[in-house]
Amino acid sequence: PVSDWTLEREGSKQVAITGIDDKRQITVVLVCTASGHLLYAQVLYQGTTDRCHAKVEFLYHSPSHWSTQDTVQHPINNILYPYLWKTKEELGLPKIAESAIGF
Repeated sequence: PVSDWTLEREGSKQVAITGIDDKRQITVVLVCTASGHLLYAQVLYQGTTDRCHAKVEFLYHSPSHWSTQDTVQHPINNILYPYLWKTKEELGLPKIAESAIGF
């Protein structure tokens, strides 16, 4: 899907539209805190192997391009938990202090 609007300086002779031939759909999962810190953005492409997207840390795939339990585990284990532990340590709280996670 392509947007029905573009953004360019008034009077421009040409407006480049990037990715107009790319019909793949994606899902983006954002991990952010209640205080407004964006910790992570995960982009999910449809596919069953790493060959369906570039080899970049935040790009993942699932058969339907939808977020699944498997694709959610990486940002939780590698981004969210370390952030929570670091924040609790900075606040002088024990690691077992309760935290709320919303989806």
